[in-house]
Amino acid sequence: MASLESCTNNMVIMVRCLVFTHIDKQRIPSEDLFNSVVSGMFALGAIPGSILATPIMKKGRRLTLIMASLITVLGSTLVIIFNIWSLFFGRFEMGVAVGNYYSVCPLYISEMSFPSISGSLGSLNQMSLSTGLRISFGLAYILPYSHEPETLTTGLWKVVVTCILIIFDFFKICVVHTQILFETFHTIKKPHSI
Repeated sequence: MASLESCTNNMVIMVRCLVFTHIDKQRIPSEDLFNSVVSGMFALGAIPGSILATPIMKKGRRLTLIMASLITVLGSTLVIIFNIWSLFFGRFEMGVAVGNYYSVCPLYISEMSFPSISGSLGSLNQMSLSTGLRISFGLAYILPYSHEPETLTTGLWKVVVTCILIIFDFFKICVVHTQILFETFHTIKKPHSI
């Protein structure tokens, strides 16, 4: 759940920052430089976030995930404020949170899952985060960029995000239980082989 939350937050923040338009942007001479600095702040924050996750994890994995979620909320709030410095600091905070998620989520998932499937579930976190990055870059490419400060984007993003959520819901319906689950709970009948 935490990896899905960080994936979704990362997608929203990446799209928000790539279509960001504000008067303060004129202080940075190049649009490419602005986007590079905004994206770089995210990666710069992930480094101390992953390093600081180790001492915090000694207090508990769940506590670390809760703290990372609070940092995510704080970073998202700072990004919403229309100020270039709050955008940079909010992106840095989001990077710290994602660095925590990268360190904590695989351990938490492997400790909470059955030993026979813990390795597969641990890699699910990395897949979901990289999928979130791909989706965010795809949305940033698809969404129209506005050059007027009053208009951040058109309503197309609602259609794109809704389609993505419908696809995810469809995959939730099609989930098949694993053989390990059937062996663990003997009351469930085993599936027939085709």
